[in-house]
Amino acid sequence: MSDFNSIYIDQLQDMVSADRQSLEFTKRLRDAASHPRLVEALTNGVCGISDGLDIVTATLHRHDADPEANRSPGMAGLVKEAEERAFARQFDTDEARDAMIVAQYLRITHYGLAAYEALTALAKGVGDAEGGDELQTCLDNARDGHADMKDVIAALLGEEAKPG
Repeated sequence: MSDFNSIYIDQLQDMVSADRQSLEFTKRLRDAASHPRLVEALTNGVCGISDGLDIVTATLHRHDADPEANRSPGMAGLVKEAEERAFARQFDTDEARDAMIVAQYLRITHYGLAAYEALTALAKGVGDAEGGDELQTCLDNARDGHADMKDVIAALLGEEAKPG
């Protein structure tokens, strides 16, 4: 296996772990959210992460690679920090807790965006056209979820707070 192929497999395995961790944490964020628009966006996030997990796992199986081979320490760190910020403190209002949930979810989403962008490039670079197309879909979905969360920020804090 070439170095690029082994890097590709390694990164796919890391993504399985990252998706599993972020999936469970996103469910917890959704369950703690109060604003209906945020609950909807996090529900969509759960579906998107689950779809991505299925795609990455299937890609690994096509390459005869073990989806359980890696643990993503990067995502573990993000989830641990987000856990402390969103759940280990009391908030005066539901709106304040929702704002913290948005902030933490966006941080986790950025990890997914970067990982799927790299995976898409690696798939194309090693000649995995099917994986490249599927991973591009994951990347597009992650971008849509990120944009959706920007709309949630506007719903929570006002249109003037919406990031550019």
